[in-house]
Amino acid sequence: MVQRIGVDIGSTALRAVEVRNPDKARPTVLRYLEVPLPDGAVSRGLVAEPDVVAAALKQLWSKGGFRSKSVVLGVGNQHVLVRDLTVPGATLAAIRESLPFQVQDMLPMAVADAQLDFYPTTEDTDADGTAVAGLLVAAGKEAVLGNIEAVRRAGLRTVDVDLLPFAVSRVLLPRADGDGVVAVIDVGASTTSVLIAKDGVPQFVRLIPAGGRDLTNALATRLGMGTADAELLKRKLGLGSRKGVPEEHHEALGIIYETTSELLISLRNTIEYYLNSRPDETVRHLVLSGGGAELPGFADSLTEVTRLEVVTGDPFQRVDLSRRLQSDGQGPDRLSMTVALGLAVGDGGTDEAGTDTGKSTGAAKSTATADPGPVRKPWSLADAATADPGPARKPWSFADAAKQPLRMPSFRGKPAGHGGGIAVGGKRQIDLLPTETRKLVAARKMRDRLGLAVVAVLLLTLLSSGGAAVAALVAQGELASEQAQTGLLLAEQRQYGGVRQVQDEVALLQAARAIGMSPEIDWKAYLDDVQKTLPGGMTIDTVQIDSSSPQTAYVQSTAPLQGDRVATLSFTAKSPTLPVVPPWLDRLQALRGFADALPGSLVKSADGGYQINITMHINEAAFSKRFPAGGK
Repeated sequence: MVQRIGVDIGSTALRAVEVRNPDKARPTVLRYLEVPLPDGAVSRGLVAEPDVVAAALKQLWSKGGFRSKSVVLGVGNQHVLVRDLTVPGATLAAIRESLPFQVQDMLPMAVADAQLDFYPTTEDTDADGTAVAGLLVAAGKEAVLGNIEAVRRAGLRTVDVDLLPFAVSRVLLPRADGDGVVAVIDVGASTTSVLIAKDGVPQFVRLIPAGGRDLTNALATRLGMGTADAELLKRKLGLGSRKGVPEEHHEALGIIYETTSELLISLRNTIEYYLNSRPDETVRHLVLSGGGAELPGFADSLTEVTRLEVVTGDPFQRVDLSRRLQSDGQGPDRLSMTVALGLAVGDGGTDEAGTDTGKSTGAAKSTATADPGPVRKPWSLADAATADPGPARKPWSFADAAKQPLRMPSFRGKPAGHGGGIAVGGKRQIDLLPTETRKLVAARKMRDRLGLAVVAVLLLTLLSSGGAAVAALVAQGELASEQAQTGLLLAEQRQYGGVRQVQDEVALLQAARAIGMSPEIDWKAYLDDVQKTLPGGMTIDTVQIDSSSPQTAYVQSTAPLQGDRVATLSFTAKSPTLPVVPPWLDRLQALRGFADALPGSLVKSADGGYQINITMHINEAAFSKRFPAGGK
């Protein structure tokens, strides 16, 4: 009987859900548990302290009684990019193989540093051939491997890595409820995901680097209180009215409105962007989930700002609870368990073309409004914000690249499920498992199968032959097992064997680069600084530069009052009026790397202006030092 465990590595907690028959229309939840994580162990989806996370995973397994050590992970943060992409028609396997050669210009990182996958949504055939449009998914490999490493240290095995918005859509938007355009919004601790599906097929994904934890941190920082107290205050006040709120909480309420307004506006703009790019479509309603969505008043505020109906999704509406869980009488925290459950279950009885083969209950009720009207509308939440938000404090992140204008495919293709050469709009699952991890998983499976085969042979032998034959078969079984183990070790050796060599080569290149670029001066920037010292109306006409090299020491002056130098800058400047040279020389002395200056001739030009020649000597303080020793 097939069982699967989904693990949600969040910023504040670890959550796991184990299900039986995960690919059926109604899987059965066997176990679920949540354990908290200390602050800083996971930062915005990136495991910062793998040993701490591994210890929490061991605690999760011990308390939860999970049977299997194979887990499914997910990614969906600022280290993940989802873009529209159109490619020539081919099989899905061929498209995936070609991605590294097609998408380099779309990524803010090297292809080698990204884990790539493609989800086809439509297919179009014309005189020029077949084109497949879909979603390109790129995840930073370092972030993916960091999560996998924490799982490995806990004694567990990662068998799949999925995209979190896809996992959420599998439990909140069953295929049977896929008519029309629906947006699924999951508000996590540090990331909010938006997946917009048409007729059950994902068409658009955006990851917003903001969540419930940001509001807690804003309260804690600006009110000088502990994180736990800030969390309690946040849930107590919510997005309520000032009426009835004690005056001492008015500042906190203003912070809540101010911080939450930023997220609400981002959500509104996301929906608006999608509709502007597809003017013939209308969003039916929004399905809301995630722990951050439990903030009192958040759903009503989202309705107000988008002018769309918002329903709270129930991730457990299409699954059954085991008898043991039913007898316990304690249901899960449904919204916070959405991600883990979505990672554990399949696509609700769908075939590869996306056809619904099971019977499932809809997750969201349909809206009764005939026309939602224009999306953009002034709203009143911001009026309640009383505190100055101050300058934006968020650093650049991987997800910032996703905010840039996307290149939307302009063709209109066939509806999902009617493609010819490829199954478009099929199983809602993304494969982001690194190749090296996949090979290790396959090797372990082979070893386990060999072990089972040996046991089976031993049982048959015990029934049919004597002790001598048993001993021989035991030896053969041990040999086969050791050979499988050897194969696994060789695979790991091949994976990591070249690391030391690469590290040595990198260190050598960094050292050579540091030496080779040590006398580098950014002459463009330096000449710009010189130009700024010139008197009004004076411009640099000609420039001559003589500088040092890594192999040869620069010739020094024999004059006793002239200091060390690494370069000489000679230039001719023109001025419409007679320049006053001494104050100008004083300004030159303030330049970085100025050693000394020797004024040359000052002559009157034929056009009535003046021309002056200057020779500057520059010392090592002018070096740009872009590549210091050590490669940092």
